[in-house]
Amino acid sequence: MGIYDRDYMRQESAPPAQGIILLIRALGVIGSVVVLFILLRIPLPLPAKLVLLAAVVFGFRWLLVLLPRRIEGDFLFERGRHHERNGDKERAVADYEQALLRLPGESSILLRLLAAYDSALHVQKAKELITRLDGRSFAEREVEELEALITPYREVTFERKGSRHIVRLGARKVRAEETGDG
Repeated sequence: MGIYDRDYMRQESAPPAQGIILLIRALGVIGSVVVLFILLRIPLPLPAKLVLLAAVVFGFRWLLVLLPRRIEGDFLFERGRHHERNGDKERAVADYEQALLRLPGESSILLRLLAAYDSALHVQKAKELITRLDGRSFAEREVEELEALITPYREVTFERKGSRHIVRLGARKVRAEETGDG
């Protein structure tokens, strides 16, 4: 264990990204008040002000909601990778699950979570996740690892659509862990 790994040995009450998220939200609220005040003072026709107001609202929605969720999801994903490298499979699974809740469309998180389920022998959770993957598209660089992870559980084929590959699941397989055979 290296000198920089000591920080991960103790339980953290809140991730360090929380401070950044709080700062972003505070600046976003202050910025929205300033922009709305400026919009009221600019001599523009009402339809132009409404268009600018809609742009400001959607921009601040991204700043106040989506960006903090992205930062927290990325932090949890990296922490899960760290736990996985250190052999703490259960904490890696927990971090990947939390990251997937914040970033549900990220294929890299799905892939790492499936690998963590497989290595931690969470067979039922792995099967449920594999079932959710049917019809999803993945980048070409992820297909080989995905196929290696899914094949012990289900038959799988990949349908190529441009630069992406769509997962098509086939028949279920019975693993040795499920039957009790060694």
